[in-house]
Amino acid sequence: NSERDVRKRRGEPVAPLEAIPCLGESCKYPKREDCTHHQNGSSVECEQVYYCACCQTNVKDNMPPEQPGSRNFIINPNGAHGTRGWNLQRMQWKVEQTEVPIDNNTTTNFVSSFQWCVMYQSVPLHRYVHNPSSARIEASAKFMGRTDCPSVFRMELFATNAQGQTIRRLHEVTLCIAGKDSRCWRGEYGSKVCHCSVRVLGSEEELESILLGGREYLRWAPMVPAHTCASRPAQSLSELSSSQSRLRATTTSTA
Repeated sequence: NSERDVRKRRGEPVAPLEAIPCLGESCKYPKREDCTHHQNGSSVECEQVYYCACCQTNVKDNMPPEQPGSRNFIINPNGAHGTRGWNLQRMQWKVEQTEVPIDNNTTTNFVSSFQWCVMYQSVPLHRYVHNPSSARIEASAKFMGRTDCPSVFRMELFATNAQGQTIRRLHEVTLCIAGKDSRCWRGEYGSKVCHCSVRVLGSEEELESILLGGREYLRWAPMVPAHTCASRPAQSLSELSSSQSRLRATTTSTA
């Protein structure tokens, strides 16, 4: 498919892809409970995958280099401790064993369902940074979808002052992630996410003067929570959107 993409960009003719019939019971790929074969062809119900980015690309070569910065201030970024540390809204994210290897240390990820699954976590930057308003904040996550069911993923970062109002003097940030599948399949067939992260960017010398803990916060986030996220009543996503302003957030695909 990479060759087909190159030809399309050059304006050269590209023959349409032909659907391959599903083998049915002997097909090794998962199917819906009420189906014996996968749908294929040119319709929107097609479940056939013509291109797998994870298999056909070198993920390491396509990943942007990590910028120098602090440790991750998000508690439980991969679901190793269930949903501990996260405030859940609407349908709940679930945790599953990771099927596509991310790295040698990540064995779990969050997975969404057929309706919007929303959860958020607040990071009290004022506990870690001398002057949060002057710090460069990075929010990121690694997300992917299944090959047999399309899905959507959304990530937002909200910034508030000490009164929880529109930002004038940064006090804390709230990372909110949302996802669902696009076919309303019963079960957890929606988008998957792990490595949810909020960091303060800067060189080691800059961070030693910015961070309240000095070199302590240069290390990767500990598994034991360093702060409690349920310090205030949970708000709905709409309340968060109306009362908090957004900071720039970055997302990274795993596939």
